[in-house]
Amino acid sequence: MQVKLEGELGRIPILDVAPVVGCGRWPAKAVVGETVEVSATVFREGHEMLG
Repeated sequence: MQVKLEGELGRIPILDVAPVVGCGRWPAKAVVGETVEVSATVFREGHEMLG
């Protein structure tokens, strides 16, 4: 039996992470001072909103 503790989030899938290099085989890289836009689809079980 599993008991959820107050404040425990449960599973949080993270999908569609970008940027990707080589279909995700290698990490994206940048140089110091370079602006890099990143994005991902993040959701969780339940009805509460992620902040």
